[in-house]
Amino acid sequence: MTNQLYALGPKDGTVIGVPINGIPTAPLLQSGTLFDPTRLIWIGSTNREAYVAFVWHTVPVESIAELASKEVVVGATTPGTTMVDFPLLVNAVLGFKFKIVRGYQGTPQINLATERSEAQGMGGLGWASVKAQTPHWISEKKIRVLAQYGLERSAELPAVSTMLELAKAPADRQAMRMLFARTEYGRPYFLPPDVPAERVTALRRAFDATMKDPAFIAEAGKLQFDVDPLTGERVQALVDELAATPSDVVSRVRAALEVAQ
Repeated sequence: MTNQLYALGPKDGTVIGVPINGIPTAPLLQSGTLFDPTRLIWIGSTNREAYVAFVWHTVPVESIAELASKEVVVGATTPGTTMVDFPLLVNAVLGFKFKIVRGYQGTPQINLATERSEAQGMGGLGWASVKAQTPHWISEKKIRVLAQYGLERSAELPAVSTMLELAKAPADRQAMRMLFARTEYGRPYFLPPDVPAERVTALRRAFDATMKDPAFIAEAGKLQFDVDPLTGERVQALVDELAATPSDVVSRVRAALEVAQ
């Protein structure tokens, strides 16, 4: 979808792309990408997303630091998802021992596997998904959140450390920031290149107004969807920053993720 809109448009603001949040860094990390994310025109993101690593309450691991010496089996779907990529990177950078079992159809199947002790938890799942799919896990304290992946701590999880806080060196932090930045623009929207500036401004301001609209916020609340938006200008700046990641850092991240191939 992104390849097609980038190449063919239409470039008049009538078509808006709604990609997965890994798209802005995809050209750095995988083949088959025929677009420059800095030339896409980002009009905003509806929310930041807290992603977490957690274990079932019976697993004998109390803190993330223990994963330097204890293996934890986590369920996952396919490479390229946060369930696979996030724990792979912290294994490589921080020396953790997530054992990633891939091949599950989706999170409902992994949830069942966790309850049956086939898996011990998940290594990178959106907190919103946990709240929506298994809220009783939270209320009944069935899971233990070990760490979160955002660039800063979520207001909902103020006592849970971020993986970035555990970085031992600036290069470690830079590698993790490159991959985990997608949590900042959890659900981004873009226009193809070369849309007229006046139309871009109109759509960005309309997006901002929607994010503050009481009816929209009420509907989002019914769906248990958290609204915590970023403006198009802020998304654009972050995408530009990520695109300028030094090549040695990119190579390090790619090498970590290629373990899943």
